[in-house]
Amino acid sequence: MPSAIRLAKRLYSLDGFKKSDVSRHLSKNNDFSRAVAEEYLKYFDFEKDTLDIALRKFLKQFSLTGETQERERVLVHFSKRYLDCNPGSFNSQDAVHTLTCAIMLLNTDLHGQNIGRKMTCNEFIENLAGLNECENFPREVLKQLYHAIKNYPLEWALDEENEDGNVQSQMRNNDVINLGGNPFLDVPISANAIEYKKGYVMRKCCYEANAKRTPFHKRGWKMFYCTLRDLVLYLHKDENGFRRNQIGGDNLHNAIRIHHALATKATDYTKKQYVFRLQTADQAEYLFQTRNMKWNKKKLSISSKNIEKNRYCGVHLIQSTTTN
Repeated sequence: MPSAIRLAKRLYSLDGFKKSDVSRHLSKNNDFSRAVAEEYLKYFDFEKDTLDIALRKFLKQFSLTGETQERERVLVHFSKRYLDCNPGSFNSQDAVHTLTCAIMLLNTDLHGQNIGRKMTCNEFIENLAGLNECENFPREVLKQLYHAIKNYPLEWALDEENEDGNVQSQMRNNDVINLGGNPFLDVPISANAIEYKKGYVMRKCCYEANAKRTPFHKRGWKMFYCTLRDLVLYLHKDENGFRRNQIGGDNLHNAIRIHHALATKATDYTKKQYVFRLQTADQAEYLFQTRNMKWNKKKLSISSKNIEKNRYCGVHLIQSTTTN
């Protein structure tokens, strides 16, 4: 497609574009944008690069911007190009994609603003168990990636302003910032999100972010009207609160991102029936009680189907076997 080739060349050379313009041309969910992204990635040679080095090259060329789904689409194209340059390095493009997102999350955990215990190398490896197309990633590869990110935070490009206040797009060695915040932990705008399940649940907070034990007076069970949209659980006071938030935007105070989360039956919790445990990417942990086992199973299986349908990465859900 000649027009896609021309646009990709201009985007790579920043001919009439700023670094912050590039991502939106690569992230649209249409055939032309995918063609542009494929041509754009051809300018990158990742042969024999480790995954973190390839990702550093990629993120220094432009600003990865947009909503979570849009930024995630850009990394799909990166993952495909990496595997094309290094065939056989991982079991599939999806495996590369999963590991790429895990690296982004690790960078946030190790170098973000959160104060608390940081993810260990063993935890990083355990979190990725079975995600290389149902096999484990090579342990030495994961150890190398962990220490590379720990010692050298990821950086990405920013637009530059000259003395007159005009934005310039030329790349310079110091024209980068640390990825302290992670785009994949942001709560996306939910106006266009797909709703998969809603209903009343009971929630108990066990651990806050960074595996900090929830204060005793905040651990009690509390009822919420829950809606699952894309990879976010929104917890409303009641159905009226849900309707108000539909009009005025979701209240993010009780929004829980389930990206890179682990959901399992809470078989060790015997005080209540129909309970499952949710552990999130920021190391928080919750217990949820549903009204019956059938609803519990649906809750877990719907989350997994959502991931497959939308090709999100880095989420490891152990699900029950029923469908909606």
